[in-house]
Amino acid sequence: MSEDEVLAEHLLSMPEPESKPPARRWSEFTPDVELLSGVVDRIAEVVNAIAAANGAKPRKVKPMPRPVTAFERVRERKAKKKHRSVVARVLPNGADTAAFLRAQEDKPRRRRRAARAARTRAEPGRQLFPET
Repeated sequence: MSEDEVLAEHLLSMPEPESKPPARRWSEFTPDVELLSGVVDRIAEVVNAIAAANGAKPRKVKPMPRPVTAFERVRERKAKKKHRSVVARVLPNGADTAAFLRAQEDKPRRRRRAARAARTRAEPGRQLFPET
């Protein structure tokens, strides 16, 4: 199977799946698995705390995936639908909200980058911090 070039070409031609962590099925989620998931989550938090104590930037700890009920999926879908409708009413170009939000996020960054670059750029013979 590892030498099958036709299969490899077929697999490479398929679209990339989303990078969501695989959801656990309720049939596989036993009390033992729940306890082990909790242990893994706590260990990740401890490792993060130790790294932060040693001066590293603390990262967000991703919890182990747990099964999702149909009720939770429907509630999340309704919340997203409500959010999209509010955004469509509030933003000037409601249909193209993603592009609008990206444009708004990029504007201050560009200004800050340009200001930082101007401050750090030194001209020959000019002191960055003149003595007063």
